[in-house]
Amino acid sequence: MGILSGSTECKRILIYALVVTNSQTVEAYKHIFTEFFRLMGSCPSAVLTDEEKPIYYALKQLQKEGVFTGNHYFDMFHIMKKFRKSADGNCFQLYRKILNVSNKAEYRKIFRELMREVNNDKELNLLRIFDNNSEKFCFSQIKP
Repeated sequence: MGILSGSTECKRILIYALVVTNSQTVEAYKHIFTEFFRLMGSCPSAVLTDEEKPIYYALKQLQKEGVFTGNHYFDMFHIMKKFRKSADGNCFQLYRKILNVSNKAEYRKIFRELMREVNNDKELNLLRIFDNNSEKFCFSQIKP
């Protein structure tokens, strides 16, 4: 299940659609996003998602096809929230540490340490994306 939402100039959140799919493939997500953009009349300026590969590749393909002209960002709050559920002792300590950081540089340092500690394919792929595109990560819990 997914929620397609947005925000107004007044910082109010609007829910545009709820999506239920039994197929979490690139093609399924391409279809979902294409239909959503068509129904909305245009594509959004930004899409914020977790680290699911099919969503990432669907948006990448839609950008190449010219259907999606906005930016894709990763929401670290939700990524770390999911990660916490599977963290062991040492990882959990790093997770708690990352919640209290005050700047992006410190966050990046702890995040890299955390992903190397986990050392599994999904997190290592996320670390590769992070190292190459750190500007695409939305650090929603860091206070300005």
